[in-house]
Amino acid sequence: MYDETRQQPAVVVRADGVWLTLTRPGRRPWRTHIAAVRTATERERRSLRALRRLVRTQRDRELAAKLREVNERSVRAWM
Repeated sequence: MYDETRQQPAVVVRADGVWLTLTRPGRRPWRTHIAAVRTATERERRSLRALRRLVRTQRDRELAAKLREVNERSVRAWM
């Protein structure tokens, strides 16, 4: 879906009458009225998929850095 108010493509995670809960990767969900959304174009869907890949990659890098740090501290503790 495309939220006309925020001018962003998003995924519907919940429908409650005329209210939709939308979310984007890496962001908090928000509620919007059903009249404020439309079906996303293919280009907007590709943009959302690219954002999802970017957020996943960044989270993976952050996790890997934290694991390296924990491993280094563990090795130093045993020396």
